[in-house]
Amino acid sequence: MIETVRKCIMPLALLCALITAIGCSHPGSQFVGKSVNKANPRSHPIEISRNGDQFLFVEDNEKFGANYADGDLAVSAGPATVRVTYVKSSDTLLTPDGEYKRAE
Repeated sequence: MIETVRKCIMPLALLCALITAIGCSHPGSQFVGKSVNKANPRSHPIEISRNGDQFLFVEDNEKFGANYADGDLAVSAGPATVRVTYVKSSDTLLTPDGEYKRAE
């Protein structure tokens, strides 16, 4: 009887831990970090960090506020809003300037 309970409790405990970890992740976390342009890695990198509930987008020493909406980051760059999309299959970011990969 005790062995049967142990066999049931361990998988259940692992499942609960996994659900908690997934549920506690912050929306937009996949954008956070430093990335470089895939076509031109020597160009200026972009860096995205959390700023409370929002994000801070830094490129070429210029800082812009960004909000996570509809699965993308909406970066407020002056009068325009630029959308940054995360591509899960390649772990890259798509911007109007091209595709960015994580910096090593």
